[in-house]
Amino acid sequence: MWGAGHFALRSMEKLDFKTLKVQFYWERKLLNGVTEIKLLTEPKSTPVVSGDTFTLTTPDPDRLPLPSWSLLEIQWHLQRIVATSGTAEAQDYPDSDDDFDDIEECLM
Repeated sequence: MWGAGHFALRSMEKLDFKTLKVQFYWERKLLNGVTEIKLLTEPKSTPVVSGDTFTLTTPDPDRLPLPSWSLLEIQWHLQRIVATSGTAEAQDYPDSDDDFDDIEECLM
C-alpha cells in the first residue's frame, strides 16, 4: 500500500541511533479536480488513522539499521505528489483471513 501511494510516513524525530519517530498519513485520491487532501479522514476498516505516531526502534543499529532519515523525507514528498496527481486510490482490501484462503487454494 505504501508503494501504491495509499499512505505516507513523515519523519518526526530521530532520538538517537536506535530510535526514530514517524507519523502515518492516509493519502486520498483527488476527485473532480479537487485540490485539497483531507489527511485526517479515517479510511474504512482500519484502526490506524492519519496523524498516528509510531516509534521505530532497533536493538543493533549496525546490523539492523533504522530507515534512512533522508530517504523517508524524500518518500514523504513523493507520496504527497502521488496523492495530488490523483493516482493514489483507496481500495477495499480483503480481510486477513481471506488472504490465507487464497493461499490454500493455490497450494491445492
